Amino acid sequence: MKVILKEDVETLGKRGDTIKVTDGYARNYLIPKGLALEATSISARAIEHEKKLIAKRAEKEKKNAEAMLAAFSGVAVTIARKTADQEKLFGSVTTKDIERPWRRRVSRCSASRSPSRSRSSSSGSTP
Repeated sequence: MKVILKEDVETLGKRGDTIKVTDGYARNYLIPKGLALEATSISARAIEHEKKLIAKRAEKEKKNAEAMLAAFSGVAVTIARKTADQEKLFGSVTTKDIERPWRRRVSRCSASRSPSRSRSSSSGSTP
């Protein structure tokens, strides 16, 4: 039986490959687990459509990553921490400590790119 792989299967091939397997293997394992579809003209068109959608999504993510790279190029972040006499840190600098200034930078960049977005938000409590 010919099947089209919906997922990468290590021993058989990559997603979108059309392969020939035994009927029992296809019916009892690949198709029920959602790893493959029976190779018909309809399923082939569906897989091609899905490949196009994935390619579009990957292109969009690449553009977003490039925009973020441009926004962060040349930006320096300083993290203040207490030190001992020999300039050794008390504690450590964690990934969250590094992430906070970057998140603030991203929110400022997002707000400056879309003027319709309001930068203030109500927290639900009034003083």
